Amino acid sequence: MKLEEDLLHYIWPLIKSQKIKLETTNGESIQIIHCGILNHSEGPDFNEAQIKIGDQLWAGSVEVHVKASDWIRHKHQFDSNYLKVILHVVYEADEQVYHSNKEPIPTLALKPLITAAQLKTYRSLKYNTLKLPCINLNHRVEPIILSNMLHKAGIERLGLKTAESLAMLEALKMDWSQFFYYTLAQNFGFKTNASSMLDLARSVPLRILAKHNDKPMEIEAIFFGQAGLLSTKIKDDFHNELQRSYIFIKNKYVLKSNHSLLWKRMKARPSNYPILRISQFSHLVSQSSHLFSKVLNVQNVVELIDLFKVKAHDYWAYHVHFGEPRKRKRSVELGKDSLQLILINTVATTLFAYGSCTDDAALNERAVNLLLALPAERNRITKKYQSCNFNLHSALDSQGAIGLSQNYCSQKKCMSCLVGEALISG
Repeated sequence: MKLEEDLLHYIWPLIKSQKIKLETTNGESIQIIHCGILNHSEGPDFNEAQIKIGDQLWAGSVEVHVKASDWIRHKHQFDSNYLKVILHVVYEADEQVYHSNKEPIPTLALKPLITAAQLKTYRSLKYNTLKLPCINLNHRVEPIILSNMLHKAGIERLGLKTAESLAMLEALKMDWSQFFYYTLAQNFGFKTNASSMLDLARSVPLRILAKHNDKPMEIEAIFFGQAGLLSTKIKDDFHNELQRSYIFIKNKYVLKSNHSLLWKRMKARPSNYPILRISQFSHLVSQSSHLFSKVLNVQNVVELIDLFKVKAHDYWAYHVHFGEPRKRKRSVELGKDSLQLILINTVATTLFAYGSCTDDAALNERAVNLLLALPAERNRITKKYQSCNFNLHSALDSQGAIGLSQNYCSQKKCMSCLVGEALISG
């Protein structure tokens, strides 16, 4: 019978709430005062446990194994980290084990306490080839549990993004305005031009933009010039105006344009062409000075969303490139889906990271509320979960679905998931 310790890790804390008479393999009574705290580092599985064995109250650690003989196989008897183990919790007590001082370790066998139905459910979750292990079982679970797990995974995903952000923040000496500016630029490139947009932002210091934020055309000239998109033969008056502005500003601040940036148009929709994105980004920067400060201060979710509703210069409604007119006018506003991705991946993520780093729970809550106010994303992962009994109503749900897929389902961590736990507990 194939079994892993994660099932036992889940069942051990549940035993305290069950009215079951517990005994060691030697017949001594067991009373669980505190089952301990799950340890994710080296050493015993549960620390700070309090257990009464016979008439003696013990405080220490609990080690969990499928078979008692795993203690010997893992050589715990030679490891000083395990000297404080007061109870050995196993599925099958196939051997008595001892501390290094030859003292026997009291053992509790869980095999009589685990039902055949629990084992069947566990095997169904852990040993199938499905990308969503509970796809054939989660209809048994209350919808509120599915919803709670989506929210839990969504908030955990914000936490993981916070951890990923710290490397860039430390390199920027915790300059949050600069970090927000870089992250915003990167996300304006979306998947196609993310790295090029980040390099573009790095080539234009915020202090220079701050001196021109009341002149949108000059901001646009700076970004197009630094992007290496103005160094062609003048095509029309708009092109000429941007070129003249850029040359003056470039010489004034001794800017170095980056002609090596690779701007990808292949397979990108016209609404995602780099020229349109750069213009939208430049107008957002020009109309919102001290943007990160505004994000921190705007309390109303609707006002926060409105802050990022931006459009490119009207010139791009009628042109594909400089001097290349379009047959039909197009919208130059940042589309709803694109706006949503900016709010999720830049605004909510940075708000949550800042709240976490400054111990400001109110900012964490505002980040979560922003995700709750946005509709669920539609992509390959969210569609899969939507078709498998998960109801996705908000961006927190869709972020949760992505988190579930990456950090739980694909790794078969069913015993760490509220859905898996509910299925096992019946």
